[in-house]
This record gives sequence, C-alpha cells and structure tokens, in this order.
Amino acid sequence: MSTEKEWIGTAIRIYDQHATHKSPKRQVIFEKAYSELLNKCPIKKGAIVLDLGCGCGEITGALSGAEVTVIGIDISKNSIRQAKLFYPQSNFLCADMNRLPFKEQCFDLITAMSSLEFCYDKAHILREVRGKLSDNGKLYIEVRNNDFIVLKLLGPFLTLFEKNFFVEEYPVKGF
Repeated sequence: MSTEKEWIGTAIRIYDQHATHKSPKRQVIFEKAYSELLNKCPIKKGAIVLDLGCGCGEITGALSGAEVTVIGIDISKNSIRQAKLFYPQSNFLCADMNRLPFKEQCFDLITAMSSLEFCYDKAHILREVRGKLSDNGKLYIEVRNNDFIVLKLLGPFLTLFEKNFFVEEYPVKGF
C-alpha cells in the first residue's frame, strides 16, 4: 500500500470514529472561525462556496443562511452523514480533496478550515483548488496549529497562487 493511500485510510478511520455527535467545544471554536471568515472574506449574496473537509458541517451549516450556495465535502462518510442530520438545509458530498468533482472556475470562495493540515499532498490540493476558483475567487485557509510546519513550507507556494487567499492560525488547547 502506498504511503498516500495509507495516510488517507487512516484519516478516514479517525474521522469516521469521531463523527458521532455535535460537540459544544467544537461549536464554540467553529463559531469563532465563522466570524473570522466573514471578517476576512465578506461573502456576496448569490456566491457559490465550497467548504473543504467540512467534517460535521459546522461552517457549511452556518454559511447556508447567508443567501449563498454552499457545498461541504469531506472524505469521511460518517462525517457527511452527521452533517446532513445536523444541517439538513445544507449541501454535503462525500468526496476527496485530491479529486474535486466539480467543473473548472465554478466557486467564488473555497474554505479549508482546519482540514488542509491533515492531507497528504497539500500542494496537489492547492493546485486542484486553484482550478475550481472563479477569476475573482478567494481561497480561505485556516490552520489550528501555529507550529504547523507544512504551512511554513507552503508559504512560498501560496505567493504564486495569483488569487486572493487568507491564512489564519488559531492555537487551541486540546485540539
């Protein structure tokens, strides 16, 4: 088995095990993240938004009331199942960030909130995302670990992105 497949398989197992209930602690963390997202990237009415690694749907669910079309994707079937239960008004799809099942240049905003750091080939995912953003589209990346080495390594790559992007770091105890 390749390292990448093993990595992805492990991620699926971990997230399938944890996607069982709404956590009040996670809810507070994601409410703060949602506020920061809106401060950094005001979302226009009618925008089309993709939430990468949506987990149990906290951000996707929060954005669904903003008169925008939001699609949340996650590789964990259990996470998607829970997201659909918690936020039935939202759109969720079980999909892999490495192979986004959408046409080119169709999203006005793509978020990766506490998800990209868990992926194996981050540069590949960023290239994949780049093609899915509209001409004036924005990428919002939030990382919950301020010592996240991959973020520091990706910094030079992000300057070549040629689209608007925002990276936030929120150190959170016990996360």
